Amino acid sequence: MLHLTIHGRVQGVGYREFARRSATAAGLSGWVRNRSDGAVEALLIGPDAAIAAALAHLRQGPPRARVDAVESRQPDPDEIPAMDHNGRQGSTGFAIRADVSAVAMPDDATVAAYRATDYRATDYRATDHRATDASGGTPAAASGPQRQRIRIDDAATRHNDWLATHSASSATILTAWNPFGEELDAATNAAAQHRLQADIEATRHRWLPASGEDPRGLWQPEPGFCVFDASLETVDGWLRRYRQNAAVRIERDAMVRLRWHPQIRYRRPDLASRPA
Repeated sequence: MLHLTIHGRVQGVGYREFARRSATAAGLSGWVRNRSDGAVEALLIGPDAAIAAALAHLRQGPPRARVDAVESRQPDPDEIPAMDHNGRQGSTGFAIRADVSAVAMPDDATVAAYRATDYRATDYRATDHRATDASGGTPAAASGPQRQRIRIDDAATRHNDWLATHSASSATILTAWNPFGEELDAATNAAAQHRLQADIEATRHRWLPASGEDPRGLWQPEPGFCVFDASLETVDGWLRRYRQNAAVRIERDAMVRLRWHPQIRYRRPDLASRPA
């Protein structure tokens, strides 16, 4: 099973029908659709050899197309078709789906706001079973909640001791609050946070409550999670599913940086190439 994003001149040139025919000829199921940013995305379901055969055709495209790049990844859960009564996924064939909206690119003010935010992870290690001492045993004693303050561009070694305390090599701070900066009501945001928490716990990663706070106090703190040792692929999946511009990435011996949404990284390489 493989998710593809195809970039280039791939809309208005018969690419989706070409993809449907190529996938069907290879015996695959799944779907293909246009995105409003000009790309095409597809999900291929079937044996690896058949996926490889179809992928070779999709990298070429129909005569009027020009394929500049093909990104591939494992699909997110909500991209996978439901199983039929025989327990098979996508058994109805390969479909052309309705177009999907693209991610809006963050403007300079949004980027500056991310970089200026105070990110905090709250450690309830005296009472919280999720955070244990560095040996992996019982929670360490503490006089009260400890809040780790994290800023973009923090020095490479600033958070090493904190990560070591949690026997972690990395931490990621993210939220499901206000997707792509759209202010939603408290109930909708809380429901999204609950789903994200369930996703985090399903991966069995350790986590702490976290927040993003305006140092000037001009907007209310946004709650989130600080997740230890989540892979970048897992983080990208959460960014896509919960429609977030970016997450904060803390790694041992590395400057604190922003992990931008995959579409943002592709369309704004100037952001992806920055230290944060």
